[in-house]
Amino acid sequence: VTGVQTCALPILKGCGIGALKNLAIMDTLIGYVEDKSNAAAREGGISTFDCLSQRLGKLFEPYVIRILPLLLTCFGDASLPVRQTTADASKTIMHNLSAQGVKLVLPSLMEGLEDKAWRTKQGSIQLLSAMAWCAPKQLSTCLPMIVPKLIAVLADPHPKVHAAAQHALEEVGYTICNPEVIQLVPDILNAIGYPTKHTVSCLEKLL
Repeated sequence: VTGVQTCALPILKGCGIGALKNLAIMDTLIGYVEDKSNAAAREGGISTFDCLSQRLGKLFEPYVIRILPLLLTCFGDASLPVRQTTADASKTIMHNLSAQGVKLVLPSLMEGLEDKAWRTKQGSIQLLSAMAWCAPKQLSTCLPMIVPKLIAVLADPHPKVHAAAQHALEEVGYTICNPEVIQLVPDILNAIGYPTKHTVSCLEKLL
């Protein structure tokens, strides 16, 4: 993991962001992430995406669309370290997106929610969950689109998709700053996820 970062980051510092393309750094990293036989290479590639997003910030945005399919795939990777690294990298990348970057990313993620493959759905949900780490201004623009979609996906018959949607709503719910509302978030989420069981008790607490 550190070996990949040690090579890529100093090159960028010395040669500038143009080195990503001119020296085929992104192509090399993508090759590592697509290497199905080497979990360490996949982890290293994803971790370097994380570092590049941290160091370059919004300058890394043009590459985010290109690596989105890789992040979706790695959320369901057989290796736990790869999955954890992917979750961390997604939070970093989403945090550094501009409002325009959010607009570019959202359509692909929304489309992933309609995919027939449950792993693609799960990965899209997990990336939407990482949207909770966006800057407040960016978050406020995307929440009206994200929340209804996540609520709809709660009805998915696959338990892992349902669990991912529930967790995503929790991540989004805890971005609320109002102290009175934040106390009710668990009850509201239970009512949304299991309406026949928790709606009445949630309404009583709201009253």
